[in-house]
Amino acid sequence: MRDEETRDPVEQLQMPGMPSPGPAASSQNVAPGTEVLYTGYFSGGPRHGARGVIKRASDRRAFVDMGRSGLWHIPYYFLSVHSKAA
Repeated sequence: MRDEETRDPVEQLQMPGMPSPGPAASSQNVAPGTEVLYTGYFSGGPRHGARGVIKRASDRRAFVDMGRSGLWHIPYYFLSVHSKAA
């Protein structure tokens, strides 16, 4: 029996005050008005964990209003759909 077959699934620890990312954003699950969470790290870009609202969605990236951080074209792999309950 291999070691991987006996291991428990790994979960990310939740830290108080840290936003929990929702499902990954894609062109199929976002529309204008959808609130998203920026999960990327990019020098000169929005800060990690910033929330924004989709203004326009395309196949590979979204045009997101990040409030004080401005308007950004962000690839979907840097976004997750923000849960209203969080």
